[in-house]
Amino acid sequence: GLPWYAVTGDPLAALNGSIATGLWLAFVLMWWLVRRLTGSDGAGLVAATAFVFCPYMSARTAHVQLLMIFVFPLLLIAFHRYVERPGPSRGAQLGVTLAIAALTCGYYGLFAGCVLGLVALLSAQRAPRYWVGFLVAAVTTAVIVYPVFSAFLEARAASGAAIRPWEPSDARIYSANLSA
Repeated sequence: GLPWYAVTGDPLAALNGSIATGLWLAFVLMWWLVRRLTGSDGAGLVAATAFVFCPYMSARTAHVQLLMIFVFPLLLIAFHRYVERPGPSRGAQLGVTLAIAALTCGYYGLFAGCVLGLVALLSAQRAPRYWVGFLVAAVTTAVIVYPVFSAFLEARAASGAAIRPWEPSDARIYSANLSA
């Protein structure tokens, strides 16, 4: 939202601009991913439309961070590029995309990081270059995310916000339901 706010000075324009940008990116990146995998523009358009306008998205419009689903096709594109030619450079690119996911929505960053770790193990290669690249990805992600996370923790402590333990019932609030 910062570019939108810088141009307009209006918080509402920043909110609407960030949502529109996030959804536009989700559409374009999903189209690109599917086109890359299938070679079909039509398949890309159908997949992108279904992805951006799925019921879960419609049910979560009040949660701006949950609308930033563009991080998933972005991460998948980076992962596919990495598997095609593993190494430190592509690992750094993968790390940047994972950091973008974490900074855009903490939930998505955690989810994407866990899934990426699992997929890395499932598609494991014996070549040291493969694992060095994943190490570079992890370090790159940590270097980018840590300063922001550290500042968040300091701001939270300064605000006096109470830290309460997570309860399993908390998940019900954000879980998919009949309307989603």
